[in-house]
Amino acid sequence: MRTFAELRERKPPLLLATGYLDGDNVIGFQAVELLKRHGIERADLEAWGGGIMDTGLAETKRLYAAGEANGLCQEGVYSRGFQEYMERKPSYCLQPEPEVFQQIRDEWGWEPITVPANFYYGQTEPLVALDYSSWLLCAREDLDESIAHTIAGIVVDHGSELNQSRMAGGNRVDFESPQPPVVPKEAVDTSPVPLHPGAERLYRERGLL
Repeated sequence: MRTFAELRERKPPLLLATGYLDGDNVIGFQAVELLKRHGIERADLEAWGGGIMDTGLAETKRLYAAGEANGLCQEGVYSRGFQEYMERKPSYCLQPEPEVFQQIRDEWGWEPITVPANFYYGQTEPLVALDYSSWLLCAREDLDESIAHTIAGIVVDHGSELNQSRMAGGNRVDFESPQPPVVPKEAVDTSPVPLHPGAERLYRERGLL
């Protein structure tokens, strides 16, 4: 299958491993929303003999590697472990339809990103997907400006170090190469929510705005 339209038409027993469906996990929420906006409900997957396996990153990786899941929607799929599994178990990334991108952009300000060709094994064409390249650190409007300024400075100065030492379900995530700064200029420019004045001052001081 190469499109969501084919998925709807062929109705395979898709066992999709993704993030928790607990009303808080963004990955699980994203997976359900993408399916729903392409005309596929969770009940449809179950009627086809499949379903959704909602869990953490490490368990998603195990399910995929063991063949207990035959599809996934998860973060961290640029890590060495996932890349190796995708080479051993050739997979294809389904690209959301243009109207779905537009709906999500209009409702939540969530922008798409283009993944270059050959980033994933067997992916010979550029892939457009929802952008999950950065994390947002949210604060109340009444947070002291000096504290917001300090926090933003820590993220800019030490974010890459924190990124490299991330843990996923108790397992260290291994990367092919050092990750880019956590707050690159384009991340600040495209933030879907207003910046705290203290953070904005820091970003302007560092030339990120």
